[in-house]
Amino acid sequence: MERVLNIVSKMNADGAETFLIRLMRNINKDKFMFDFLVFSPDKGFYDDEILSWGGRIHYAEMKSKNPIKSFYDIYQIVRKNEYRVVLRVSGHSLAALDLLAAAIGGARLRMLRSSNSSVSGGISSRIIHMLFRPVLNLIVTQRLAPSDMAATWMFGKKHISNGSVKIINNGLEIDRFVFDVCKRQKLREKMGLTDKFVVGHVGRISDQKNHKFLLDAFEAIKKENEAAVLLLVGRVAQPEIEISLKKRIENLGLNDSVIFTGVRSDIPDLLMAMDVFLFPSLYEGMPNAVIEAQATGLHCIISDTITKEVGFTDLVEYLPLNNPDEWAERALQYQNGYVHRNMRQEFIENGYDIESTIEWLEDYLTSHCDRLEMISSNK
Repeated sequence: MERVLNIVSKMNADGAETFLIRLMRNINKDKFMFDFLVFSPDKGFYDDEILSWGGRIHYAEMKSKNPIKSFYDIYQIVRKNEYRVVLRVSGHSLAALDLLAAAIGGARLRMLRSSNSSVSGGISSRIIHMLFRPVLNLIVTQRLAPSDMAATWMFGKKHISNGSVKIINNGLEIDRFVFDVCKRQKLREKMGLTDKFVVGHVGRISDQKNHKFLLDAFEAIKKENEAAVLLLVGRVAQPEIEISLKKRIENLGLNDSVIFTGVRSDIPDLLMAMDVFLFPSLYEGMPNAVIEAQATGLHCIISDTITKEVGFTDLVEYLPLNNPDEWAERALQYQNGYVHRNMRQEFIENGYDIESTIEWLEDYLTSHCDRLEMISSNK
Protein backbone atom coordinates (compact mmCIF):
# COMPACT_ATOMS: atom_id res chain seq x y z
CA MET A 1 0.00 0.00 0.00
CA GLU A 2 1.28 3.47 -0.95
CA ARG A 3 0.70 6.22 1.60
CA VAL A 4 0.03 9.56 -0.12
CA LEU A 5 0.77 12.69 1.91
CA ASN A 6 -1.71 15.52 1.32
CA ILE A 7 -0.54 18.94 2.46
CA VAL A 8 -3.26 21.47 3.31
CA SER A 9 -3.63 24.34 5.77
CA LYS A 10 -6.22 22.54 7.90
CA MET A 11 -8.87 19.93 7.20
CA ASN A 12 -11.87 22.24 7.53
CA ALA A 13 -15.14 21.74 5.70
CA ASP A 14 -14.12 23.98 2.78
CA GLY A 15 -14.31 23.04 -0.88
CA ALA A 16 -10.75 21.83 -1.52
CA GLU A 17 -10.62 19.88 1.73
CA THR A 18 -14.02 18.30 1.10
CA PHE A 19 -12.76 17.19 -2.31
CA LEU A 20 -9.77 15.47 -0.68
CA ILE A 21 -12.02 13.67 1.78
CA ARG A 22 -14.17 12.42 -1.09
CA LEU A 23 -11.05 11.04 -2.73
CA MET A 24 -10.04 9.36 0.52
CA ARG A 25 -13.47 7.79 1.01
CA ASN A 26 -13.59 6.29 -2.46
CA ILE A 27 -10.00 5.38 -3.37
CA ASN A 28 -8.91 1.73 -3.26
CA LYS A 29 -7.47 1.54 0.26
CA ASP A 30 -5.77 -1.77 -0.41
CA LYS A 31 -3.51 0.19 -2.77
CA PHE A 32 -3.50 3.77 -1.47
CA MET A 33 -3.99 5.49 1.88
CA PHE A 34 -4.29 9.24 2.33
CA ASP A 35 -2.35 10.90 5.13
CA PHE A 36 -2.43 14.62 5.86
CA LEU A 37 0.02 17.30 6.88
CA VAL A 38 -1.64 20.42 8.29
CA PHE A 39 -0.36 23.69 9.71
CA SER A 40 -2.58 23.97 12.78
CA PRO A 41 -2.74 21.72 15.86
CA ASP A 42 -6.40 22.70 16.31
CA LYS A 43 -8.79 19.92 15.41
CA GLY A 44 -10.13 20.07 11.86
CA PHE A 45 -13.66 19.21 10.79
CA TYR A 46 -12.57 16.02 9.01
CA ASP A 47 -9.89 14.82 11.46
CA ASP A 48 -12.01 12.08 13.06
CA GLU A 49 -13.02 10.71 9.67
CA ILE A 50 -9.40 10.67 8.47
CA LEU A 51 -8.34 8.66 11.51
CA SER A 52 -11.30 6.30 11.17
CA TRP A 53 -10.16 5.34 7.66
CA GLY A 54 -6.64 4.63 8.93
CA GLY A 55 -5.10 7.90 7.78
CA ARG A 56 -2.47 9.77 9.75
CA ILE A 57 -2.38 13.49 10.57
CA HIS A 58 0.96 15.30 10.90
CA TYR A 59 1.51 18.88 12.07
CA ALA A 60 4.03 21.43 10.79
CA GLU A 61 4.69 25.02 11.81
CA MET A 62 2.94 27.68 9.72
CA LYS A 63 5.19 29.54 7.27
CA SER A 64 3.77 32.86 8.47
CA LYS A 65 5.01 32.15 12.03
CA ASN A 66 8.35 30.52 11.32
CA PRO A 67 9.18 29.71 7.67
CA ILE A 68 12.44 27.92 8.50
CA LYS A 69 10.82 25.61 11.05
CA SER A 70 7.89 25.02 8.70
CA PHE A 71 10.27 23.94 5.93
CA TYR A 72 12.22 21.68 8.31
CA ASP A 73 9.04 20.11 9.74
CA ILE A 74 7.85 19.12 6.26
CA TYR A 75 11.27 17.75 5.33
CA GLN A 76 11.41 15.67 8.51
CA ILE A 77 7.87 14.29 8.17
CA VAL A 78 8.45 13.23 4.57
CA ARG A 79 11.89 11.74 5.31
CA LYS A 80 10.97 9.86 8.50
CA ASN A 81 7.78 8.41 7.05
CA GLU A 82 9.39 7.70 3.65
CA TYR A 83 6.64 9.38 1.65
CA ARG A 84 7.28 9.03 -2.06
CA VAL A 85 4.06 10.76 -3.17
CA VAL A 86 2.96 14.20 -2.00
CA LEU A 87 -0.08 16.22 -3.05
CA ARG A 88 -0.16 19.90 -2.09
CA VAL A 89 -3.46 21.76 -2.46
CA SER A 90 -3.08 25.54 -2.54
CA GLY A 91 -4.15 28.77 -4.19
CA HIS A 92 -0.73 30.43 -3.88
CA SER A 93 2.61 29.57 -5.49
CA LEU A 94 4.42 29.88 -2.14
CA ALA A 95 3.39 26.25 -1.81
CA ALA A 96 6.54 25.65 -3.89
CA LEU A 97 8.51 25.86 -0.63
CA ASP A 98 6.49 23.00 0.84
CA LEU A 99 7.10 20.84 -2.22
CA LEU A 100 10.80 21.73 -2.16
CA ALA A 101 11.00 20.54 1.45
CA ALA A 102 9.17 17.36 0.43
CA ALA A 103 11.59 16.85 -2.46
CA ILE A 104 14.63 17.15 -0.19
CA GLY A 105 12.89 14.73 2.18
CA GLY A 106 12.67 12.14 -0.59
CA ALA A 107 9.29 12.64 -2.30
CA ARG A 108 9.69 11.64 -5.94
CA LEU A 109 6.16 12.38 -7.11
CA ARG A 110 5.18 15.96 -6.20
CA MET A 111 1.70 17.02 -7.28
CA LEU A 112 0.12 20.43 -6.79
CA ARG A 113 -3.59 21.05 -7.27
CA SER A 114 -4.52 24.69 -7.72
CA SER A 115 -7.52 25.56 -5.57
CA ASN A 116 -8.26 29.11 -6.70
CA SER A 117 -7.99 31.69 -9.46
CA SER A 118 -6.70 34.61 -7.36
CA VAL A 119 -5.66 35.50 -3.80
CA SER A 120 -6.64 37.90 -1.07
CA GLY A 121 -3.98 40.02 0.60
CA GLY A 122 -3.66 42.78 -1.96
CA ILE A 123 -0.97 43.59 -4.50
CA SER A 124 1.91 42.31 -2.35
CA SER A 125 0.42 38.82 -2.22
CA ARG A 126 -0.04 38.83 -6.00
CA ILE A 127 3.55 39.95 -6.58
CA ILE A 128 4.88 37.17 -4.35
CA HIS A 129 2.68 34.70 -6.19
CA MET A 130 4.09 35.77 -9.57
CA LEU A 131 7.66 35.62 -8.27
CA PHE A 132 7.30 32.08 -6.94
CA ARG A 133 5.30 30.67 -9.86
CA PRO A 134 8.44 29.82 -11.94
CA VAL A 135 9.93 28.13 -8.85
CA LEU A 136 6.79 26.06 -8.43
CA ASN A 137 6.85 24.97 -12.05
CA LEU A 138 10.42 23.72 -11.60
CA ILE A 139 9.64 21.67 -8.48
CA VAL A 140 6.25 20.16 -9.27
CA THR A 141 6.16 16.86 -11.17
CA GLN A 142 2.41 16.94 -11.92
CA ARG A 143 0.24 20.03 -12.30
CA LEU A 144 -3.44 19.62 -11.39
CA ALA A 145 -6.35 22.05 -11.42
CA PRO A 146 -10.17 21.98 -11.31
CA SER A 147 -10.55 24.54 -14.14
CA ASP A 148 -8.62 26.47 -16.78
CA MET A 149 -8.81 29.67 -14.70
CA ALA A 150 -7.33 27.92 -11.66
CA ALA A 151 -4.64 26.33 -13.85
CA THR A 152 -3.69 29.62 -15.50
CA TRP A 153 -3.47 31.41 -12.16
CA MET A 154 -1.19 28.82 -10.62
CA PHE A 155 0.97 27.60 -13.51
CA GLY A 156 0.62 30.16 -16.34
CA LYS A 157 -0.95 30.01 -19.80
CA LYS A 158 2.03 28.19 -21.33
CA HIS A 159 1.33 25.08 -19.30
CA ILE A 160 -2.31 25.13 -20.37
CA SER A 161 -1.43 25.32 -24.06
CA ASN A 162 1.25 22.61 -23.91
CA GLY A 163 -1.05 20.21 -22.07
CA SER A 164 1.08 19.81 -18.94
CA VAL A 165 -1.84 20.60 -16.60
CA LYS A 166 -4.39 17.89 -15.87
CA ILE A 167 -7.89 19.20 -15.23
CA ILE A 168 -9.33 16.92 -12.57
CA ASN A 169 -13.01 17.50 -11.84
CA ASN A 170 -14.53 17.97 -8.40
CA GLY A 171 -16.42 14.70 -8.64
CA LEU A 172 -19.34 14.15 -6.25
CA GLU A 173 -20.79 11.12 -4.53
CA ILE A 174 -23.79 11.93 -6.67
CA ASP A 175 -26.33 9.61 -5.04
CA ARG A 176 -26.06 11.67 -1.83
CA PHE A 177 -27.22 14.75 -3.73
CA VAL A 178 -30.06 13.40 -5.87
CA PHE A 179 -33.14 15.43 -4.96
CA ASP A 180 -35.49 13.86 -2.42
CA VAL A 181 -38.72 15.74 -1.74
CA CYS A 182 -39.14 13.98 1.62
CA LYS A 183 -35.74 15.22 2.80
CA ARG A 184 -36.64 18.71 1.61
CA GLN A 185 -39.95 18.78 3.46
CA LYS A 186 -38.52 17.25 6.63
CA LEU A 187 -35.67 19.75 6.94
CA ARG A 188 -37.82 22.76 6.02
CA GLU A 189 -40.31 21.75 8.70
CA LYS A 190 -37.55 21.21 11.26
CA MET A 191 -36.05 24.65 10.55
CA GLY A 192 -39.39 26.45 10.41
CA LEU A 193 -39.12 27.12 6.66
CA THR A 194 -42.21 25.30 5.40
CA ASP A 195 -43.92 28.38 3.94
CA LYS A 196 -40.75 30.37 3.22
CA PHE A 197 -38.96 31.37 0.03
CA VAL A 198 -35.49 30.10 0.92
CA VAL A 199 -32.55 31.92 -0.64
CA GLY A 200 -29.40 29.93 0.07
CA HIS A 201 -25.63 30.26 0.08
CA VAL A 202 -22.88 27.82 1.07
CA GLY A 203 -19.41 29.20 1.65
CA ARG A 204 -17.05 30.38 4.37
CA ILE A 205 -17.60 33.92 5.59
CA SER A 206 -14.70 35.79 4.01
CA ASP A 207 -13.96 38.66 1.63
CA GLN A 208 -13.75 36.31 -1.34
CA LYS A 209 -17.34 35.10 -0.95
CA ASN A 210 -18.73 38.66 -1.06
CA HIS A 211 -21.44 38.33 1.58
CA LYS A 212 -22.08 42.08 1.63
CA PHE A 213 -23.32 41.98 -1.96
CA LEU A 214 -25.33 38.86 -1.13
CA LEU A 215 -27.05 40.69 1.73
CA ASP A 216 -27.78 43.67 -0.55
CA ALA A 217 -29.44 41.32 -3.04
CA PHE A 218 -31.44 39.63 -0.29
CA GLU A 219 -32.61 43.00 1.06
CA ALA A 220 -34.10 43.70 -2.39
CA ILE A 221 -35.68 40.22 -2.48
CA LYS A 222 -37.24 40.75 0.94
CA LYS A 223 -38.89 43.97 -0.21
CA GLU A 224 -40.77 41.99 -2.86
CA ASN A 225 -41.44 38.82 -0.87
CA GLU A 226 -42.02 39.04 2.88
CA ALA A 227 -41.70 35.27 3.15
CA ALA A 228 -38.08 35.31 1.98
CA VAL A 229 -35.39 33.86 4.24
CA LEU A 230 -31.62 33.90 3.69
CA LEU A 231 -29.85 30.68 4.73
CA LEU A 232 -26.09 31.11 5.18
CA VAL A 233 -24.13 27.87 5.55
CA GLY A 234 -20.41 27.79 6.31
CA ARG A 235 -17.67 28.52 8.78
CA VAL A 236 -16.48 31.98 9.80
CA ALA A 237 -13.06 32.58 8.23
CA GLN A 238 -12.97 36.32 8.99
CA PRO A 239 -14.89 37.20 12.19
CA GLU A 240 -14.85 40.92 11.42
CA ILE A 241 -16.94 40.27 8.28
CA GLU A 242 -19.50 38.28 10.26
CA ILE A 243 -19.72 41.08 12.84
CA SER A 244 -20.24 43.66 10.10
CA LEU A 245 -22.91 41.53 8.41
CA LYS A 246 -24.82 40.94 11.61
CA LYS A 247 -24.76 44.64 12.44
CA ARG A 248 -26.18 45.50 9.02
CA ILE A 249 -28.78 42.76 9.33
CA GLU A 250 -29.89 44.24 12.64
CA ASN A 251 -30.00 47.77 11.23
CA LEU A 252 -32.19 46.54 8.37
CA GLY A 253 -34.53 44.74 10.73
CA LEU A 254 -33.78 41.37 9.14
CA ASN A 255 -32.74 39.41 12.23
CA ASP A 256 -35.67 37.03 11.83
CA SER A 257 -34.99 36.54 8.13
CA VAL A 258 -31.29 35.58 8.06
CA ILE A 259 -30.09 32.24 9.43
CA PHE A 260 -26.42 31.50 10.08
CA THR A 261 -26.07 27.72 10.35
CA GLY A 262 -22.29 27.50 10.75
CA VAL A 263 -20.54 24.34 9.54
CA ARG A 264 -22.95 21.49 8.78
CA SER A 265 -22.55 17.85 7.83
CA ASP A 266 -25.94 17.67 6.04
CA ILE A 267 -25.11 19.91 3.08
CA PRO A 268 -27.10 17.84 0.52
CA ASP A 269 -30.28 18.13 2.61
CA LEU A 270 -29.76 21.87 3.16
CA LEU A 271 -29.39 22.40 -0.59
CA MET A 272 -32.58 20.41 -1.21
CA ALA A 273 -34.38 22.70 1.25
CA MET A 274 -33.40 25.83 -0.71
CA ASP A 275 -35.41 27.45 -3.53
CA VAL A 276 -32.58 29.35 -5.20
CA PHE A 277 -28.82 29.49 -4.68
CA LEU A 278 -26.92 32.82 -4.83
CA PHE A 279 -23.12 32.83 -5.13
CA PRO A 280 -21.61 36.30 -5.73
CA SER A 281 -17.93 35.37 -5.17
CA LEU A 282 -15.24 37.76 -6.36
CA TYR A 283 -13.17 34.85 -7.72
CA GLU A 284 -13.10 31.05 -7.58
CA GLY A 285 -10.98 28.22 -8.91
CA MET A 286 -13.95 25.89 -9.19
CA PRO A 287 -16.65 26.44 -6.56
CA ASN A 288 -17.55 23.09 -5.06
CA ALA A 289 -20.72 24.55 -3.56
CA VAL A 290 -22.11 25.43 -6.99
CA ILE A 291 -21.41 21.92 -8.24
CA GLU A 292 -23.19 20.47 -5.20
CA ALA A 293 -26.15 22.83 -5.61
CA GLN A 294 -26.63 21.75 -9.24
CA ALA A 295 -26.50 18.10 -8.18
CA THR A 296 -29.70 18.63 -6.16
CA GLY A 297 -31.45 20.29 -9.10
CA LEU A 298 -31.21 23.74 -7.49
CA HIS A 299 -31.13 26.84 -9.72
CA CYS A 300 -27.96 28.88 -9.18
CA ILE A 301 -27.25 32.55 -9.82
CA ILE A 302 -23.52 33.22 -9.68
CA SER A 303 -21.11 36.06 -10.48
CA ASP A 304 -19.70 36.31 -13.98
CA THR A 305 -16.17 36.45 -12.51
CA ILE A 306 -16.39 32.70 -11.81
CA THR A 307 -15.08 30.12 -14.26
CA LYS A 308 -17.62 29.18 -16.94
CA GLU A 309 -16.72 25.50 -16.53
CA VAL A 310 -18.85 25.27 -13.38
CA GLY A 311 -21.95 25.99 -15.48
CA PHE A 312 -22.00 22.58 -17.14
CA THR A 313 -25.78 22.31 -16.70
CA ASP A 314 -28.58 24.75 -17.55
CA LEU A 315 -29.16 25.40 -13.84
CA VAL A 316 -26.45 28.08 -13.67
CA GLU A 317 -26.99 31.73 -14.62
CA TYR A 318 -24.12 34.26 -14.57
CA LEU A 319 -24.66 37.90 -13.58
CA PRO A 320 -22.26 40.84 -13.14
CA LEU A 321 -21.60 42.19 -9.66
CA ASN A 322 -22.87 45.69 -10.33
CA ASN A 323 -26.57 45.59 -9.48
CA PRO A 324 -28.02 43.73 -6.46
CA ASP A 325 -31.53 44.56 -7.70
CA GLU A 326 -30.90 42.55 -10.87
CA TRP A 327 -29.84 39.58 -8.75
CA ALA A 328 -33.02 39.95 -6.72
CA GLU A 329 -35.17 40.11 -9.85
CA ARG A 330 -33.61 36.93 -11.24
CA ALA A 331 -33.92 35.13 -7.90
CA LEU A 332 -37.59 36.03 -7.52
CA GLN A 333 -38.47 34.12 -10.67
CA TYR A 334 -38.12 30.94 -8.58
CA GLN A 335 -40.35 32.03 -5.69
CA ASN A 336 -43.33 30.00 -6.90
CA GLY A 337 -41.42 26.73 -7.02
CA TYR A 338 -40.26 24.36 -9.76
CA VAL A 339 -39.40 20.71 -10.31
CA HIS A 340 -35.97 19.74 -8.99
CA ARG A 341 -34.92 17.16 -11.54
CA ASN A 342 -32.68 14.14 -11.00
CA MET A 343 -29.19 15.23 -12.10
CA ARG A 344 -27.40 11.89 -11.75
CA GLN A 345 -27.02 11.08 -15.44
CA GLU A 346 -26.02 14.63 -16.40
CA PHE A 347 -23.25 14.58 -13.80
CA ILE A 348 -21.94 11.24 -15.03
CA GLU A 349 -22.00 12.40 -18.65
CA ASN A 350 -20.04 15.54 -17.70
CA GLY A 351 -17.51 13.64 -15.60
CA TYR A 352 -18.53 15.17 -12.27
CA ASP A 353 -19.16 11.88 -10.49
CA ILE A 354 -16.55 10.70 -7.97
CA GLU A 355 -16.08 7.40 -9.81
CA SER A 356 -14.69 9.18 -12.89
CA THR A 357 -12.32 11.25 -10.76
CA ILE A 358 -11.11 8.23 -8.78
CA GLU A 359 -10.57 6.18 -11.94
CA TRP A 360 -8.11 8.75 -13.30
CA LEU A 361 -6.34 9.22 -9.96
CA GLU A 362 -5.87 5.51 -9.30
CA ASP A 363 -4.57 4.91 -12.84
CA TYR A 364 -2.17 7.83 -12.51
CA LEU A 365 -0.86 6.84 -9.08
CA THR A 366 -0.52 3.18 -10.03
CA SER A 367 1.50 3.88 -13.17
CA HIS A 368 3.81 6.38 -11.49
CA CYS A 369 4.33 4.33 -8.33
CA ASP A 370 5.16 1.30 -10.47
CA ARG A 371 7.71 3.43 -12.27
CA LEU A 372 9.24 4.47 -8.94
CA GLU A 373 9.52 0.80 -7.99
CA MET A 374 11.34 0.04 -11.24
CA ILE A 375 13.77 2.90 -10.67
CA SER A 376 14.47 1.70 -7.11
CA SER A 377 15.00 -1.92 -8.19
CA ASN A 378 17.45 -0.90 -10.93
CA LYS A 379 19.68 0.99 -8.51
